[in-house]
Amino acid sequence: MKLEKRLMVKFLAGVFFLAFFLATSFVTFYYFASLLKEEQRSDLFPEEILQRMVAATDIEQGKPVLPPSWEKKLKKRNEWVQILNKDGVEVFHYNTPDSIPKHYTPNQLAHYIRNSESIGYDIHTWYQSIDNHTYTWILGRKNKNELLLKIKKHTIRHNQTITIPHPLLEEVKKRKGWVQIIDKNGAEIYQYRRPKNIPTKYTPGEYVHAKRSGSDLHFTSGRLSGQEVTWIMKEDILPVHEMEQNKIIALLFFASLVLIPLAFWLFSYRFGQKLGSPLLFLMDWLENLSHGIYKEPTRKSGPIKDPQTGHLKKPYVLYQEVFKVVEQLSFRLQEVQTERERLDHTREEWIAGVSHDLKTPLSTIKGYAELYKSPSYQWSEQEMEEYLDLVIRKAEDIQHLIDDLNLTFRIKNNALPLELTYLDMKEFLRLLVADVLNTIATEEVNIHLELPHDTTVMYPIDPQWFKRALMNLITNAIFHNDPNTPITVRLQETTSPTPNTTSALKIELIDQGCGMDEQTVSRLFQRYYQGTRTKRSNRGTGLGMAIAKQLIELHGGKIEISSQVNRGTHVTITLPPKRKETPEIVT
Repeated sequence: MKLEKRLMVKFLAGVFFLAFFLATSFVTFYYFASLLKEEQRSDLFPEEILQRMVAATDIEQGKPVLPPSWEKKLKKRNEWVQILNKDGVEVFHYNTPDSIPKHYTPNQLAHYIRNSESIGYDIHTWYQSIDNHTYTWILGRKNKNELLLKIKKHTIRHNQTITIPHPLLEEVKKRKGWVQIIDKNGAEIYQYRRPKNIPTKYTPGEYVHAKRSGSDLHFTSGRLSGQEVTWIMKEDILPVHEMEQNKIIALLFFASLVLIPLAFWLFSYRFGQKLGSPLLFLMDWLENLSHGIYKEPTRKSGPIKDPQTGHLKKPYVLYQEVFKVVEQLSFRLQEVQTERERLDHTREEWIAGVSHDLKTPLSTIKGYAELYKSPSYQWSEQEMEEYLDLVIRKAEDIQHLIDDLNLTFRIKNNALPLELTYLDMKEFLRLLVADVLNTIATEEVNIHLELPHDTTVMYPIDPQWFKRALMNLITNAIFHNDPNTPITVRLQETTSPTPNTTSALKIELIDQGCGMDEQTVSRLFQRYYQGTRTKRSNRGTGLGMAIAKQLIELHGGKIEISSQVNRGTHVTITLPPKRKETPEIVT
């Protein structure tokens, strides 16, 4: 079956599914609309509930009563009701808590209404006469302080230990809240799930501000074992803002009449494009790959990914797995070609570099060999020894050059794995400086170490290659300055604010020598660049500084150099924080 026919079959199947879905949705809408309408009757404003309750109240044997249907509604909504006579005495109640009084004075009832927060219930009243008798209906609803008041009631203090029943604490946890008890001085004497940013001691100003500034904390005070204390609680349950159910139903009904036909038409129009357009794009992409073009095809609609988020645009999400595979294939093919070109260039550069740098020492060796072969000159034993030493040094230069070229080649081609080990950097630098002093005449070297006191500085490095980098830098500072030029090696540690990470390190090499001009500094890390003439005899290859920079960057660090002529040079090595984990081989 051709692609166009398969798309048509898919399209018709989608249209059938959409029609079935819309019909089912329409029936479901009316079903839930009826449930919402029923729910509307149980979610009226308190005044409306009281009006209906008054209308439903009957007088039996001279006392007001409510039908059983109202008792079920009150129980479902976890509300309670009282009916008082003209003297404020209870003549009927349902689901009323034990803490609610059976008799009210006018002032007491007004106090309860104004201070609903302290009793845990919102109080609503209605006043009306039935059969020449005056009654007051009271409707009570739980407010946010209800749980806090239960906690206050059941808090026990025994031998300086405060306990709250486990079920109440579980309810606090369920509401994602916390509880705190403070004494009369504002100091915390108990807490459960208190966040770290909540104070353990309140000043009078903090307490009053939190209680009166619209804070979402709940407070209640009382006595516990004869001492004045305050209970504080917070719930992280967000309030739900509701609107009238009949408006919601009308809005949904109107939206269904408009949006359902519109959605059907849009679905029919876009379904074919959604299936066909990505497939045609994939065909163009694969054709480009066959011709060695590794970029995705261009279209008038722009790239297939959102430039801001990097995610596939909506028409292409259906085939996201296919696009991912094709994209990976393109990247891999491009990497292979780039790698091949880079290896070709590196091989040519290697040959050119070796030819250039081997020419001078080989010429010297060849010249002395020809002189030694000449029968016209008789060599003395002293001359033989001097010339053989010179030939050996030139051979060592060639070996050193080959080693350096091999190292920089391996680094450049990511062929030098690092075996990271956590080391004490203070001890590492001490041993490094000792090696330098043992290698070079001590009377000509003036190195000063500045290390952190009273601490161990641990950091993951490859000892062999990091030592090579620092050795190159230090010997460069020695050979390019006068003897006994002061050189300072300084280690600084920056504590990481992130847990489970090492500190960042800064290693500084500071000399007070001849310094460098801007041009020399800018070319210092170029391969084969040897800068100005050294102050001492030096058999450098021009690769030492380039190797040092590459090795430091391989450790994730960076190196910066500032210098002024006749004022010295300042080298700064920065190593970033790293996660404290078992070091692995890094390639």
